[in-house]
Amino acid sequence: MLVVGMDGQSLLGGGATGLGRYTQSLIDAFDEWGGEIHVKLYQPKGKKYEEGFTSTSQRLKWEQYGVVMEAMKDKLDVFHTPCFSLPVILKFPRVITIHDLIVLKRPRFMSGFSRYYFGRIIPWSAKYADHIITNSMTTKRDVIKYLKIPENKVTALELAPTVSRSEIIPNDIASSFHLRYKLHNPYVLFVGSFEYRKNIESLVNQFKRVYQEYPDMQLVLVGTKNAYQEKIRDLARRQGFLDKVVFAGHLEHRMLAVAYRDSMMVVCPSFDEGFGLPVVEAMEMGVPVIASKIPAHIESAGGASVLFDPIAERQLGDSMLELISNEDMRNDLIQKGNARANQLSWGVHARKTVEIYYKIVNETRRKRKTQKTRKGHG
Repeated sequence: MLVVGMDGQSLLGGGATGLGRYTQSLIDAFDEWGGEIHVKLYQPKGKKYEEGFTSTSQRLKWEQYGVVMEAMKDKLDVFHTPCFSLPVILKFPRVITIHDLIVLKRPRFMSGFSRYYFGRIIPWSAKYADHIITNSMTTKRDVIKYLKIPENKVTALELAPTVSRSEIIPNDIASSFHLRYKLHNPYVLFVGSFEYRKNIESLVNQFKRVYQEYPDMQLVLVGTKNAYQEKIRDLARRQGFLDKVVFAGHLEHRMLAVAYRDSMMVVCPSFDEGFGLPVVEAMEMGVPVIASKIPAHIESAGGASVLFDPIAERQLGDSMLELISNEDMRNDLIQKGNARANQLSWGVHARKTVEIYYKIVNETRRKRKTQKTRKGHG
């Protein structure tokens, strides 16, 4: 049995973010190994952390002190940080997952202390980790380019959908979703965090064109409430269709699956991403996708979505209008999307992750044995 310590901070607040869904899906996939992998999950305790960290300084304190104090009590074979940054003084064999390098590629997308902290801790973590996992070849290339990491130290493992078209969802869950958010008409769906790099403003701007031609259409935005969400709300109000925009907050697993399944299309308009989990989740749920033409989305979509230039905002509006009016196009994208989603598996992702664990654990044991042998001869 391999004992794996794992930072569980991304599961705070119900684990509704992409990082949380990644962490939980990986742990669930390990459970299918019949006890070969035992995960020791570390999370900060206390009511103030139930919904997640409220500042980067809280996260820093947990990553560099709290999780260290907890992990050092246990006998771990390997420690895995699934969300970017390693504890500096933790000495177990270490694996880190880097989901993107936006903080280095586009630092203006991040604010103040977050930019300062992650701009320093991610390069350090990459340097001293025994192995790095990325969720795409796009991010692997970025890690090699921006962090000067040897290629053999980085493995790209594609994510798989965290929702499933085969899951049976009770009718009362679906009805509750539609009643809670007053969804009685077709809707366009966005899933993600509310931040500038997600390019939600372009989506709202171009939804105005959709609304003008199809007044019954709604726009559903799934993501945790924050200050930037208020800017989006104000934009929709100024555009004159705030009543057509639903701010759904974060959704638990089955509600999220319903949100995908019952939408007319999913739009992923980001300026930058590390992979683009909503792209493949929409495909899994049988929904056509419109995504920005960025390297990560080109990779994750695999030729099964409509792509648009995120700088050329009107392309997004044109694509939404065409997809609404063209049923053959929607059906073709759904078929291609199903095929693409079938290529992705958490079982495969977990197996390759375990192979990395064993590799670095065995390498560490060989190094220690060699060191002991040298001391014995000394």
